[in-house]
Amino acid sequence: MRLTHLKLSGFKSFVDPTTLHIHGQRVGVVGPNGCGKSNVMESVRWVLGESSAKEMRADAMDAVIFNGSGNRKPISRASVELVFDNSLGGASGAWSQYAEISVKRVIERDKGSTYYINNTVVRRRDVADLFLGTGLGGRAYAIIGQNTINRIVEARPEEMRIFLEEAAGVSKYKERRKETEQRLRDTRENLLRVEDIVRELDSQILRLQSQAVVAAQYNQMQEALNITKAQIWLLKKRDASAQWEKTQRMVEKLVNELEAQMAGLRSSESTLETLKQQHTASSEAVNIAQSAYYEANAEVSNLENQVKNTTDARERLQLQLQQLLAQLEKNTHQHHLVEEARALAQADLIKADADFFDTDSAVKSASEAVPLKSHEYQAVLSAFNASQSAWLNAEQRLRLEQANMTHLSRAVLETREQLTRLQQSYDSLQIPADSLVLEKQSQLSALELEMTELEQKNASAVKQEQALHAEIKANRDEAHQYQRALHVLEAEISSLTKLQKSMRQVDNASALGVWLSSVGLSDKLDENLRLWQAVRIKTGWETAFEACLGAKLNAISCSYSNINASLLNRAPLALTLAVTSDADTQVKTPHLYTEMFSLIEYVEPNYVAVLQDWLTGVYIHHSNDMDIVQAARMLNHGECLVNQYGDTYTRHSVTYFGEQSLLHGVLERQSRLTNLEAELPEAQERLALKNNQVTLLETKLQQLRTMQHAQQQQLKLVTQQAHQLNLNLQQLKQQQTNAIQRQKMLQSDCEQAEEKLNNLQSECAQKQALLT
Repeated sequence: MRLTHLKLSGFKSFVDPTTLHIHGQRVGVVGPNGCGKSNVMESVRWVLGESSAKEMRADAMDAVIFNGSGNRKPISRASVELVFDNSLGGASGAWSQYAEISVKRVIERDKGSTYYINNTVVRRRDVADLFLGTGLGGRAYAIIGQNTINRIVEARPEEMRIFLEEAAGVSKYKERRKETEQRLRDTRENLLRVEDIVRELDSQILRLQSQAVVAAQYNQMQEALNITKAQIWLLKKRDASAQWEKTQRMVEKLVNELEAQMAGLRSSESTLETLKQQHTASSEAVNIAQSAYYEANAEVSNLENQVKNTTDARERLQLQLQQLLAQLEKNTHQHHLVEEARALAQADLIKADADFFDTDSAVKSASEAVPLKSHEYQAVLSAFNASQSAWLNAEQRLRLEQANMTHLSRAVLETREQLTRLQQSYDSLQIPADSLVLEKQSQLSALELEMTELEQKNASAVKQEQALHAEIKANRDEAHQYQRALHVLEAEISSLTKLQKSMRQVDNASALGVWLSSVGLSDKLDENLRLWQAVRIKTGWETAFEACLGAKLNAISCSYSNINASLLNRAPLALTLAVTSDADTQVKTPHLYTEMFSLIEYVEPNYVAVLQDWLTGVYIHHSNDMDIVQAARMLNHGECLVNQYGDTYTRHSVTYFGEQSLLHGVLERQSRLTNLEAELPEAQERLALKNNQVTLLETKLQQLRTMQHAQQQQLKLVTQQAHQLNLNLQQLKQQQTNAIQRQKMLQSDCEQAEEKLNNLQSECAQKQALLT
């Protein structure tokens, strides 16, 4: 799997949804201090299951949620999502079937974390199992954060072992082993509990058996009780039937009494109806009396008002009288002043006395005339109050009408201005044309059709990609099989070649090489052709051929001149030289058995004469032939029979073959080596062809992915255009609807304003007429 996207939302400093696209094998995150680089690494560790707040550089796990700033409010939710490309099926378990795998972790305040894989709620353990053995995880070594290098360097041996096991992929199996052991432990505990339960049940069986006997007795007694109860209920039923009959007779008697009472009730109702009519008549009389009473009360109220008015007038007269008394007191004070000044004007005293007597008589006459003047003053004052009240009322009505006229004039002006504004708004209102809406709809339909075609192409491309994936996987599997077969073939050829070369190596090889050079042969042992290299035997008879020839199979080809040279200088080691020449012309006599020479399928022409010489008188014995002992007795001197196991039979002896030298199996190995070398080019060609097919399929897959990416980009672009066009169309329709509604509202407002203006003008004309 390969990480392609990292999505963060509300995680630490990433308050807004942010998507990081991971392209290529190496991606660097650079920026100034405090920009959130470490938050990116911590988000990867957090989404993979990190449960330690300390590793997140926080006091609590809720602290990874954005806690607000000077310009932003805090939020209550944070999420991080990793998107992996699993197109090659590298994921373990059931998730390997998905081409893309998303791992997501969401945390909310006071609610804890929730894990998702492909939008499916999973456990934290499921996320850990998905990346087990890959080096990824909450505490894995693949994520190098702050202080991680120091922690690895300073780790203790047991901590270092955890890192090494994770790197070697052992932790996955240790985790599975731990889980299996836990399950076995739970199973053992369950078995112990089951055994305890079995023992408990065994101890309860006897008690339950005794309880079963008691229960059987209880059932019998219960049946007897039910029968007794049934009998009792039968007797009660009989008594109840008799009681019911008695009650029925009583009910009939009570019904008769009830009918008599109903007759009395009807007569009472008729009497009640008569009394109601009388009550109605009495109520009418009472109403008449009440109306007369209310009229009398009204007259009394009027009289009381008159009395009150009289009292008020009396109080006013008393006030006037007090004023006159005050004036009298003032005059008396002046009199005292005059008396005090009489020493100064003794001459005026008599005159003053006369004036005093005159004044006193005038006062008395004025006091007698006060009631009459009071009555006249009261009448004049009443007339003045009435006229003043009428004048005030008229003036108030006039001012009210003038205010109404001012208000009506202002309302007329406002209504005219409102009507003008409404008409201007109505005239300036712009309604989008239907043709523009239809044009937008046709463009949207075209884009939707294009989107459908692109989605179909994308779906087809996905299917082709899946088919190519399957075909590539199948071809890769076949290529791996061919590769393994080729490696096995090459390894077998190499081992057989080494074994065959070892047949040429002998002890004291340098001395033998000097000797071969002295007799005219090559001093390099590997360059001298051996007999086992020049012959091919029928399958199944290699052992018989080796038993017959023995060390002669390692013979080196030479000529007669080489043998003549070797007479003076004997070979330092055991060695066989075979003179290669044309085949001898011999007359073959018919024989009862098949010659050993007939088993040779191929031989170098120069070795035919040598093999004829060595195999003369050697015959083969098949398993379906006659008894080999009888067959051996029929042989001549110097002849022998050899079976497939290499056992040699003569007329007077038998020699059983055994593995006595390094030459054992040399012919079989040489035959196998020849066949394998013949198969090697075909296997190489088959592997090369399959690798070419895989390369072509991968190239085709890459082209398909490129085309699919282009189609996806085009689909994304078309989708964005369609979305934008749909928004524009909806806005246009909403605009059109709002404009039509606004037009109707303006038209209605204009009509209402015109009607209001007409009413105000008519009312204003009426008021003006009243004022004039």
